Amino acid sequence: MEKKMIENEIITAIQNKLLLSCFYDGFLRIVEPHCLGRGDKGLLLRCYQKGGGSSQGGIPDWRLFLVTKITQLRVLEEHFLQPAPGYRRNDTAMKFGIIAQL
Repeated sequence: MEKKMIENEIITAIQNKLLLSCFYDGFLRIVEPHCLGRGDKGLLLRCYQKGGGSSQGGIPDWRLFLVTKITQLRVLEEHFLQPAPGYRRNDTAMKFGIIAQL
């Protein structure tokens, strides 16, 4: 999937509060996308991981993904109702602008 298509899928998921499925660092992840923006390393996704695996363990928990490392992204039909506990708008990791946020 090309970069712009991934960005558009993430924006759609944020706007419609839809879960995402993707691979990141070798693990399948199920996440609630909360904020997409630009940071020091490029396009970033702040999300709340609800399922799948992680080298860090601790699921559910907050994650910050570099979008260029996301593969096999799918927007799921499952909705989440509200921001996850601890969510703060205007994420400071997005130093160069927020594209979409809850």
